[in-house]
Amino acid sequence: MTDWPNGVTANTGLISGGSARNTIPASAKATIDVRVLAIGGRRM
Repeated sequence: MTDWPNGVTANTGLISGGSARNTIPASAKATIDVRVLAIGGRRM
């Protein structure tokens, strides 16, 4: 997801879910931080 040439970075900060290894959890959660340098040609 990170695209340095186009000014986009992404970082998965936290992934959690389940209570045992090698099982499918009932729910899971991921916290992702996405940052962009420009939107629609406008530099931010």
